[in-house]
Amino acid sequence: MDLIWTCPDCRRTFTRLSMEYSIQAPSAWLELPEADRQRRAKLTDDFCSVDGKQHFLRGCIELTVHGTAEKFTWGVWVSISQKSRRRIESAFARRTFIKEPPHPATLVTWIGAYPKPDDITCQVHLRPGDLRPLIVLQSADYPLAIEQREGITLDRVKQIASQLGHA
Repeated sequence: MDLIWTCPDCRRTFTRLSMEYSIQAPSAWLELPEADRQRRAKLTDDFCSVDGKQHFLRGCIELTVHGTAEKFTWGVWVSISQKSRRRIESAFARRTFIKEPPHPATLVTWIGAYPKPDDITCQVHLRPGDLRPLIVLQSADYPLAIEQREGITLDRVKQIASQLGHA
């Protein structure tokens, strides 16, 4: 979003405010020694498996930004069952997103702007086209889940940008 704003922490002025932040891999993959990753895990743009037992899916948590037409998006990873992974891969291949029911999952991405998640359950909703799956958090009191339900202000987006180093 084009917007002139000044970071309250570093006092620098920016002409753009990012409305999307993304984590490139689930923590289970990142925690593997680099030498073991190729042997024990597989990472693609959409899926990750570790030791053939842990399965992850990349998706988006979207937040409404009050007073704008914008959505703020967190690109995150969730843990899914092997059965869900097979169904989702099949839906991707067949491009049959609309008929697919939501899949249960658990948030495994820790976003530094929030407390570390502890068993935050969610649902994965497949979307048509090239849109990543929508992740809907189920927790009643986790701050990110509250923001997903209630939306955030533009000032909150600026606060996030400040916390994350304007990345």
